Amino acid sequence: SGLPSDAFMGPLMRVPPAGAAGDPELICSVDGSWLGFLDFDGVRYWDVNSDPGMAEPVFTPDPLLSDSRFRTDRNALAEGKVDLAQSEKTRIEEAQRRDRRLRAESHAMLCGNTHKIYK
Repeated sequence: SGLPSDAFMGPLMRVPPAGAAGDPELICSVDGSWLGFLDFDGVRYWDVNSDPGMAEPVFTPDPLLSDSRFRTDRNALAEGKVDLAQSEKTRIEEAQRRDRRLRAESHAMLCGNTHKIYK
């Protein structure tokens, strides 16, 4: 398709809280590249080439659980516990493979897809 592998695009929607009446409302369109730029409704709000300083990490007092600082393999390696880091990396990768397999199986059941399910 010619798009970089880190490209994204789509609508930014305001969705009513669960159980509340109302339809989703379009706020704006968003597109960009995780490593390059961010546009809202065609207006560029961030571009790594024009302000590389903005690419510095911003640490918040209440980070998401998916923040890489919580990765057990990363933290074990930072502490010099190489064997523990490797076993944690293996555990994480096995969980990712299991999740991928479950998603593929669920998709196959919902869509009647008979394509290969990843093992």
